[in-house]
Amino acid sequence: MSRNPSTFVTGATSPGEQDLFPFATLAERGRPAWPPGVRVVLMVVLHFEAMDFDAPAGVVSDPRWRERIWPDPRLQSFVEYGNRVALFRILDTLDRLKLKVTVAADALASERYPHLVEQFRKRGYEIAARGLAVNRMLSATMPEDEERRTIAETIARIAQATGTTVRGWIGQDFGESPRTPRLLADAGIAWLADWPNDDEPYPMAGAGGIVSLPVAYEWDDMRLFIERRMQAWHYPPMLRDAFATLFAEGVNRPRVLPVSIHPWVFGAPHRFRYLDETLALLATREGVWNATASDIASCSTA
Repeated sequence: MSRNPSTFVTGATSPGEQDLFPFATLAERGRPAWPPGVRVVLMVVLHFEAMDFDAPAGVVSDPRWRERIWPDPRLQSFVEYGNRVALFRILDTLDRLKLKVTVAADALASERYPHLVEQFRKRGYEIAARGLAVNRMLSATMPEDEERRTIAETIARIAQATGTTVRGWIGQDFGESPRTPRLLADAGIAWLADWPNDDEPYPMAGAGGIVSLPVAYEWDDMRLFIERRMQAWHYPPMLRDAFATLFAEGVNRPRVLPVSIHPWVFGAPHRFRYLDETLALLATREGVWNATASDIASCSTA
């Protein structure tokens, strides 16, 4: 996203501020139409990604990789480990717990690994778009026409490779420009999950009504284990605390608890048991509704 704070001030009323949605506290808006008895909505996002071996000149890479020299076999091999090995131990857990999953897929991974796409399809996972590749982000440095073409190409390639209709968008490192929600809505996308500013879905009225889904920026596995170098054994108690707070609040108004899984990160052997433990806790609690991102978005209200 742009790092200019004036671009993203909510409740914008003056030039330079965003007009995608008005500021609205929980008390000022309608309640989402959740199923009866729900206190916490569990949204599991599985990232399905691949890197260009040598990205084209001029593309914007995730800031965490900008200091690296391309090609970068070590980093690229880490990502590939997720698809070659770690993904399958994660799928075993998701199968055992019978969890519904949204796959955030980039175009390159969808085309490069058709056998993995088939694994997702036979499980009924939802496929959402993520971008062209891990090392190609949307950003405010792109001219609008280029961003529009990139979004259209991403959606078309993923739809072709997966045989599914792409309804949602989860950007690489939450990468967006101020115009991205509008361009996504113009391209037929119904929801996006890049804005970590709420515990409920809400429509962006100034961007064609596209629904913004909650993002767990603070407990994203990439943030915790790669960027912040947190030890994996801290994860279960941290998520238990988050769940306890949301569950208590959910007696009056249910909240969304997103869980983000990058296979090459959370599927590593020394971290995996903590993912398995946490998902088992969340999946077996009464009052938890596990749903795909599109099902959650469909409950949104203004």
